[in-house]
Amino acid sequence: DYRQFTSERPINDPEGDYFNIYVPIGGAQPYFMGRFYSAMDERGNAYGVNIRHKLRISSGFQPEIRAGYYHDYLERDFRARNIGYTQSVGFEQGLRSVSVDSLFHYDNINNFGGIKLDEQSNPQDSYNASNYLDAYYLSFYVPAGKLDINAGLRLEDNHRKLNSATTTGPVEIDKKQMHFLPSVNLTYNVSGELLLRAAYGHTLNRPEFRENAPFGFYDFDYNYVVTGFPYLETATIRQYDIRGEYYPTISEVISISFFYKDFHNAIEKVFLPGAGSGGAKNFSFGNAESARVYGGELELRKSLEGLTGSGIADDLYILLNGTLLTSSVNIGGGSRSQGRDTDPRPLQGQSPYIVNAGVFYDNQQKGVQFNILYNIIGERIYSGGFRELDGETLSYPDVYELPRGLLDLTFTKALGGGFLLKAGASDILNSPVVLIQDGNEDGRLDTGSDQLLQYYRPGVKVNIGVQYSLN
Repeated sequence: DYRQFTSERPINDPEGDYFNIYVPIGGAQPYFMGRFYSAMDERGNAYGVNIRHKLRISSGFQPEIRAGYYHDYLERDFRARNIGYTQSVGFEQGLRSVSVDSLFHYDNINNFGGIKLDEQSNPQDSYNASNYLDAYYLSFYVPAGKLDINAGLRLEDNHRKLNSATTTGPVEIDKKQMHFLPSVNLTYNVSGELLLRAAYGHTLNRPEFRENAPFGFYDFDYNYVVTGFPYLETATIRQYDIRGEYYPTISEVISISFFYKDFHNAIEKVFLPGAGSGGAKNFSFGNAESARVYGGELELRKSLEGLTGSGIADDLYILLNGTLLTSSVNIGGGSRSQGRDTDPRPLQGQSPYIVNAGVFYDNQQKGVQFNILYNIIGERIYSGGFRELDGETLSYPDVYELPRGLLDLTFTKALGGGFLLKAGASDILNSPVVLIQDGNEDGRLDTGSDQLLQYYRPGVKVNIGVQYSLN
């Protein structure tokens, strides 16, 4: 049960410190003044069985067979109503400058001079959906000297249903799909400290119910509507990895890996041209014909024990994980490709780099733990834009989310008697969240010259508490 209203600064006083309440004209627009009611019932169950059997061919050669079955069922019923206020005949414009409490006084709710109730519920505001998944797998583990082989095949039988409607007629999804998903993992033990790995896997990314349903959900934080797309297809992903891992000690590791991912029917969030009102934008989802992601990753976990002779340093270890990658998408003949193609561009949601770093202190004798964690991801496309059909006019540039560093601290201290003191602070840097478009099309994202869609600081969160455990 959401209640909302919108205020706007007068055009003739753009620097003023007062706002007028926006009262829709004509039909209700509950996103800007009204109430949104929704209810969702969801039911589901999941269970599985796994069997493994070791073949004792000899003392040095004992391969293993594994098999299993997994069932997952999910059912959802969703319904909503949109009730809003509009201007009555002869609406008194002075009511727009009064307080919200005054505007909604019962004397002002009428059919002449004030505001009146209206409903803008649509057929797509309700839907029911279900998804049945039956999965079977068979895999083999074969130890061949220094080489370990894990290979298998997973069969997924999926049945998805969704029933809703739009103003043009019913929307019915009844889709059965079967996928064969092979995988293989090879591990070569060069020595007791050095391992070489190679892997191949075939996986899926199925649409969520909200991504399939034609219902449009208003996001209050970002002032946009997200609408599902009934014709969204399941994305398939083939991934290739090679990795080298070196373990100087049991608690330390240095690893480097390279990967390549190939997407078919990649799912992306996209802008809907010609939709929205009152400053709100509309977004939905679509399939790109193909996409690819490739890059490398470096991981380092190092203990400082024995390096300095300091007792504090002996209880410290550092962790560094960094990934550099390149992504590209080919809209091609994917769904909703006409009129929104902004090729070439990166895959929506994919950053060109990811960095995680941490310092960890653990003194078990004193019962003290202290962690410092830092994370940052590179700029990524928040939603894809679109060009006109001529392919030249960029009507709505891609929306980017700029990088922001996250610094978190956690502290725990055993107090004895089963009590534990816990404290922490998250997002200490309080870097701004920025959504931006390259409005001047100069190939750079600049908060001073490009179009800002969102700019805010989420704030620092601090918590402290005491935990008690029964031994």
